[in-house]
Amino acid sequence: MEDARVLDLFAGTGALGVEALSRGAHELVSVEANSQAAALILRTLKVLQSSKSWDSALSMRVVRKRAEQFVADYSGEAFELVFIDPPYAYETADCESLLASMIASGVASVAADTLIVLERSARSVLPAIPEGWELFDTRNYGETSVLFIQPSRD
Repeated sequence: MEDARVLDLFAGTGALGVEALSRGAHELVSVEANSQAAALILRTLKVLQSSKSWDSALSMRVVRKRAEQFVADYSGEAFELVFIDPPYAYETADCESLLASMIASGVASVAADTLIVLERSARSVLPAIPEGWELFDTRNYGETSVLFIQPSRD
């Protein structure tokens, strides 16, 4: 997504968000609660910023916070792309609550045409999709399901 604002919740190594930057996104916020993982993302950021190919117009920051807390506290513009990659043990009800909170706080919005990419265990129950939104594609890769959620098109 060219010039997108990207949010990477449960960022882990930060690879999804960094890939989005390499494909044209202009802003990335990586949210990771684990201090070691957050430090790894920060080191990656410093390496990228010291590279000759780093564009000074790009923005990348790391927030060391639980995804749920970041979403609950959020008060900025909606993101155009949101990656959610929680641990497989993350319950379906927790996914549903996080999705609802993202919409309520403005992290994701119909007006911004936010695309939400949710990764789950292929064995887990599909979460209920919030009203006004739709699950438009699901891809399964072995034990992993990737769900693509967007504002309803009808």
